[in-house]
Amino acid sequence: MTKITLEEKARLLAQRKAELGLEGQDYVPVNPGKRRTAAKRQLLRTIDREVRASGAVPRFQAVIG
Repeated sequence: MTKITLEEKARLLAQRKAELGLEGQDYVPVNPGKRRTAAKRQLLRTIDREVRASGAVPRFQAVIG
């Protein structure tokens, strides 16, 4: 097992985020949603509809399918 310090782990994560073009802490990782239940899909649809109705843009890109 390889051991690293928290500082080293933080550096590696920051490097990986930079490689992916992610900045700061204000992002949501992509979730393909392949194993979502019907109830979860409906919840995401409802959230998406309500957020858009309020004039905002959802912080996530729901793959509802």
